[in-house]
Amino acid sequence: MLYLYRICRFFNAVTTPLRAGFTLKGLSFFVVIGTLSLLTLLYPSRDSLAQEQQEQAIRQTEEDKVEKRLRFNRYVEKLLVEKALKEQKKRKEEWSVSGTASVGYDNNVALDPRRDGDIFHEESFDGSLALPHSGIPDLLGPGHFGARITTDFRDYGDHDDFDYHTTRLKPFIKTTIFERLRLDVEYTLEYIRYIRNNQINYVGHRGKVKIMESLGEHLAHRFYFQYRVKDYIDRKAKSAVNTPLEAGRKDHRYEPGYELFFFPNTSTVAGATGAWVFNESNDLHRDFHDYQGYQLSTFLSQKFGDLFTWIIGGGYQYKTYESRTFAGSGSAERDHYFYVSSYVYMPINDHTQLVFKYLYGQNSSNSPIQEYSSSTSSLGISIRF
Repeated sequence: MLYLYRICRFFNAVTTPLRAGFTLKGLSFFVVIGTLSLLTLLYPSRDSLAQEQQEQAIRQTEEDKVEKRLRFNRYVEKLLVEKALKEQKKRKEEWSVSGTASVGYDNNVALDPRRDGDIFHEESFDGSLALPHSGIPDLLGPGHFGARITTDFRDYGDHDDFDYHTTRLKPFIKTTIFERLRLDVEYTLEYIRYIRNNQINYVGHRGKVKIMESLGEHLAHRFYFQYRVKDYIDRKAKSAVNTPLEAGRKDHRYEPGYELFFFPNTSTVAGATGAWVFNESNDLHRDFHDYQGYQLSTFLSQKFGDLFTWIIGGGYQYKTYESRTFAGSGSAERDHYFYVSSYVYMPINDHTQLVFKYLYGQNSSNSPIQEYSSSTSSLGISIRF
């Protein structure tokens, strides 16, 4: 009512001289429209603020989508890569190439409460090269150095806005320190591209240092530190008043962690990881992307002779945002994300195998629009040389 009273007084003061001397209905119309527009900018309604917060939260969900999908595969991928490198050493081969094609169903493509499902097809390529090195006398022992490249493309049937393409190039060096320690240093250049949404495309840089120690014949543990930069290609950072800046949006993420591995026999491997994460962004508006938290994960791999290999895994991630609030509350947002995964690899011959994947994730939050769950299942065929 106060805003309406101000509008009436301002309109009366402006139009009284016009009515006294001459009639300009068109001018009066534009004065009214201009006044309303100005007051709307100066005094945004609660509904508009709530809508802005909801739109930003939805964009955040889109940004997290690829990260959460790929987090399903992270620890399994590590296990399979290490296993592949061991097999290469046995066969005295220095390279490996593989390709996978699969079809599947995602029951919540947008990761939101609407739960719109869709079918998809996915193609991926993986190539690695590992060469031995003799080390540096009195400093570093022998090991391997090389590079790995992966690319993945997912295409949905109806939800074209969520089609994405990822490419990663990772040079690395692995070397021994003393007798029981192994040092791994790797750098990853990554390109994440949504085909029809350039606002969440980015180039990433990731550096990681890992030190693993053998604790006996069946046990090992590893400390690591990872620093990651996400440099958005087309998206600008926002100022404190929500206006675009000249600088592009950029995030910095820090992650120290600890891993434990158990090898009871040649057919079984188990592992667990705990890490603290901290993300800082140059997006200043309400510090919408600044958060900290921790994550836990575990996996178990069991090989059943020559029939198949079954890998199960799961994890939990907690995030608390510094200043990010949601509509109807002044509390900072807190998210709890759980996921489980199951993989079955069934060999057909020496170079070909069937691959079945099932992934389930659930996000619980004090923000209602961040409450969702999703599951993805797929069946594919993989060829490796």
